[in-house]
Amino acid sequence: MAAGSESDEGARLATTTRVRRVRVPRALLVAVRLVQIAYYTLAVWKEL
Repeated sequence: MAAGSESDEGARLATTTRVRRVRVPRALLVAVRLVQIAYYTLAVWKEL
């Protein structure tokens, strides 16, 4: 029982780390996109 539960926990940790590795780059891309949009908006607003 104990060994089985430990292996299950290991599998859960592996899946969570995989999901996090996939989610983090998406969040970074969204953040970079927002920064680019804000910077572009500021540049256009200053020109006006």
